[in-house]
Amino acid sequence: MKTFIGIILIIISPIMLASYAAAGTNKAGLYASVRVLPYVNYDINHQDANLTITQQDIDRGYAEISNAIILSVKTNSPNGYVINFFVGGDYIREISLSDGSNDYSLSESGGELYFVYGGMNYMTKELSFRFTLLADSEPGTYDWPVSFIMSPM
Repeated sequence: MKTFIGIILIIISPIMLASYAAAGTNKAGLYASVRVLPYVNYDINHQDANLTITQQDIDRGYAEISNAIILSVKTNSPNGYVINFFVGGDYIREISLSDGSNDYSLSESGGELYFVYGGMNYMTKELSFRFTLLADSEPGTYDWPVSFIMSPM
């Protein structure tokens, strides 16, 4: 941001001097404004590649995975950010998600969660999942069924 402002000043300074010199004793003013767009940056520190479902999971009706996704998130948006989750897998009825502080529910196709602004420093989000399984689910190892995108609000 400092570099951007420096470049603007370098470009504007000669224009201001030239207009002042050309105008003699007349004064001219120049006003500039900068709008900083909201952004969200994140790093995926860990994401499970697979979901293994056992017969025991099917018998109890769900599979739990602790800290399946660990993110470092930073935003400048005072409104926070949203994570849109997309779920694949025809063996899932619904998903419960926990970030350690709050519990959330997603449908079998996904959903969106809103998170508040936490300052300009990176914050760690450790996401744990509980997949409620359909009764006709089969034991096995599946590709990780959850993908996501993040956006500032």
